[in-house]
This record gives sequence, C-alpha cells and structure tokens, in this order.
Amino acid sequence: MSEKVARRISDEIQAVEDQEEVSSRTQIIDVRLPSTRVVTNEPGKNFTEFTLVFTVGELEHRITKRYSFYRAVYEKMNAQFPDMLPEFPPKKWFADMTAPPNVEERRQLLLRYYQALIKLPTVLCARSFLDGHEMPESVSTAFVQALASMS
Repeated sequence: MSEKVARRISDEIQAVEDQEEVSSRTQIIDVRLPSTRVVTNEPGKNFTEFTLVFTVGELEHRITKRYSFYRAVYEKMNAQFPDMLPEFPPKKWFADMTAPPNVEERRQLLLRYYQALIKLPTVLCARSFLDGHEMPESVSTAFVQALASMS
C-alpha cells in the first residue's frame, strides 16, 4: 500500500472518529430553543425573550433572556476565547425584531450558534459560559463531568 493511500485511509478514519465524538457529545449535552415571547416593558417598548434549554444527562437548565443578554455573554466568552467561537447572530438596527418572521429568524440563528457552541468542550467548561448562562452548580458540575468522561 502506498504512503498516500495509507494517509488517506488514516485521514478518513480520523474524520469518522471525530464525527462519532461530536455525535456522542451532542447526545450527552443538548441545547434547544423551544420558545420565544414578546414582552412589553414599562415605557411600552416591546422586546423578545428567548428560552434556551440546556440538557446534560437527566438534568435540564432553562434560561429565558433577551437577545442583548446572550450577546453580552458571547462578548465575555469571546474575550476569553478569541477566534474560537462560532459567529454570533448579528444585531439588526432598522428592523422590528418583535415581528414574527424576524423573531423566528433570530431564534433559528441563536439555535444554530448554540448547537455549534456545544461542540467546543473547552468553552463549555469555562466559568464565562457556565456562570454567564446562570447554570446552577449541579448542572455546571454535570457539564464538566460529561465532557471529562468523553476525553
């Protein structure tokens, strides 16, 4: 067998193993964004809240916050992990972000961002991720243990 063929086979095996690791991780740690709601604050301004649900094993953590909250968490994590995080959904300056099509588009973009994020074990173990998403200690511990067991 030539060296090129052996290398190609080795690369293909590595790609399959990498995919299995990601698949295994995403079976243990999951994220969903099942709901949104438009809220009106005191001055009568509307905004949208997004509910993220993180699941690790049997534990579940729900957090319902505005886009600006999730963006602030992203910015803190990005300072700690520059050039490592997936792209965060962009701000939109001149759009009604409470209109149903815009809410759904942003929901889908946030979900894709978090689905990409859960594939980064170093980030998931970081206090900036765990504390930023207001994870209780039991869920934080479960995240770290699940990721350690996959190493």
